[in-house]
Amino acid sequence: MLETWQRTHFDMVLIEAYQNGVILAGISAGAMCWFETCYSEKNDEEYEEFKGLGILKGSLCPHYNDEKRCKAFDNWVITQPKSNIYTLEDNENLHFRDEKLIAKIVV
Repeated sequence: MLETWQRTHFDMVLIEAYQNGVILAGISAGAMCWFETCYSEKNDEEYEEFKGLGILKGSLCPHYNDEKRCKAFDNWVITQPKSNIYTLEDNENLHFRDEKLIAKIVV
């Protein structure tokens, strides 16, 4: 998804929209893409780190209630420099305002 956005310059459209006050939202990959760093499935057996849009500092792991994903993410986090790390189980969401977390909500 991010590669396509970067190739088509849609990433810049999203960043500009955010800078102009447009509310951005997303689920799963659409939630972690706003962060500096993403860590998600490379394939059925492996996970990988990749660069996000960088609107929010740190990294987010969606579907943290999945045991395999949780373990892989936790092991990856240990190798990272001090950073903002967020996790979301299914049916949870984060609300940021001006790049600051103001609420974690369970729906």
